[in-house]
Amino acid sequence: VANVLDYSRLEGHASRVTSGPVEVASILAEVQSAWRIRCETSNKELVVECAVPEKAACRADAVLLGQVLGNLLDNACKYSPDAEDRRVWLRARAEGARLVFEVEDRGPGVAASERRTIFRAFHRGREAGESTGGVGLGLALASHWAAMMGGTLTLHTPKEGGACFRVELPSA
Repeated sequence: VANVLDYSRLEGHASRVTSGPVEVASILAEVQSAWRIRCETSNKELVVECAVPEKAACRADAVLLGQVLGNLLDNACKYSPDAEDRRVWLRARAEGARLVFEVEDRGPGVAASERRTIFRAFHRGREAGESTGGVGLGLALASHWAAMMGGTLTLHTPKEGGACFRVELPSA
């Protein structure tokens, strides 16, 4: 319901972004605290890796960035229930003038035929069963929110398998 309301506000241009410096270590700690139990109840191990200096910051809306990363972690838990490797990674690192956040799992990944449509509203991947929940708005919202903060959300396929969603934002 929250995703449908958020999407409705986006369509009506009622969303506001309050961008400012967001400390990377702080947002990682907040997201880890908020999502650790969700990962554990999904039989996942949340692994947080921060490869940026202690006070490194990105230019973002802290609430929206937390929602984007939370959505990606929720998807990793939902779409990789039978993965042999139970870890889900939340990473941050600097790449030039950008800060990169990644959420990666070792589930079935995203089928090649769906990679072009995965960020469209109301699209649910083939791996989405009836018990998965959702209506296919999470990635559409996350992609739009990343763009509103001056960033991008992309999908990568790790050589080890699974899916890696990457959020790139400008450094503060």
